[in-house]
Amino acid sequence: MKYLEKRFSGGSFIRASVVNLAVWILLSKICSWARHLSRVCSIAIRKFLLSSPLGRHLYLKRQLALTNPGATLSIFLARHAFFLREPISITEKALVGNKLFLDDVEANRNRRQTSTELARLKSSIVVLNRAAYLDLQTSHSGPRIICTFHFGNFVYGLNALMCLEQPQRNRMLLSQEKASPGYFANISNCFGDRAVHCENQLLVKDTNTLQLCQLLRSKQSTLIMFCDLPQSYGEFTEVSFLNRRAFFPKGPAVLAFATRALLVPVISYTDNGRNIVHALPTISPRRRSNEDSKSASSRITQLLINVLEEYLIQFPEQWRYLQLLPSYFHKPN
Repeated sequence: MKYLEKRFSGGSFIRASVVNLAVWILLSKICSWARHLSRVCSIAIRKFLLSSPLGRHLYLKRQLALTNPGATLSIFLARHAFFLREPISITEKALVGNKLFLDDVEANRNRRQTSTELARLKSSIVVLNRAAYLDLQTSHSGPRIICTFHFGNFVYGLNALMCLEQPQRNRMLLSQEKASPGYFANISNCFGDRAVHCENQLLVKDTNTLQLCQLLRSKQSTLIMFCDLPQSYGEFTEVSFLNRRAFFPKGPAVLAFATRALLVPVISYTDNGRNIVHALPTISPRRRSNEDSKSASSRITQLLINVLEEYLIQFPEQWRYLQLLPSYFHKPN
């Protein structure tokens, strides 16, 4: 005891604690910088490897084996080029760019981000038509369906938009799969209590149309639905897409007519380092005098898919389902 009193007398204990704290903070910063540098180097190496013709060829061969076993690379590229209406060389670069973009988006989504990385991501988000979306909070208190797409950095974009919703509204996200713990940690640390948390997530396999109708009608509710799902999900309707007949989910339109919910088309995309969230003009689910329910659903779905088409032409590498593009032009069974 006397040794300890002597050892830490004169404020030496406090000084030692301060030094230890400073060392701990410095080590934490170094680890954060190291993780960021490792990620930057990894992205740079992937970009370098995929910039060569051989690297692109090997990557596309691997993707082909995963998504279209038995098909040849030349046919795979030709089909995408046909629907995109682009030369093979440009199509090949778009598919490879899609790989790099999605890798980065998935890392931001599921890998635990540091506070510095989250602050950088949040500061890059720009909400277009922000004033109009805020006006919507007071002008329309009824149910709303956010009709969105797997495009750009949509996870962070949608959460930024949800932070503009009034606190008393019930916010729900209809998802195909349960999000990872890393995802919820990142979103919570980035946006706080206004983020779309795990309790706001509804899984497609556990939720039917009747339940969604009841949830939307029960109180002031906002439901996020994706309009670009592949053909393994739900019912589809025929629309025009890239000047050809294609098939996309009609669920958002059907649900809107059933609940009189206002449709809000929203798309996220990355441009010049900015993560842009574009909230487009709303769509009222009103049936025309000469329309039956099928025709009305197709018309509304067409308006939604027009949004996807516009941005796909500009930023094809940012669509999550670019690899599956040809499948949208085959009539579902």
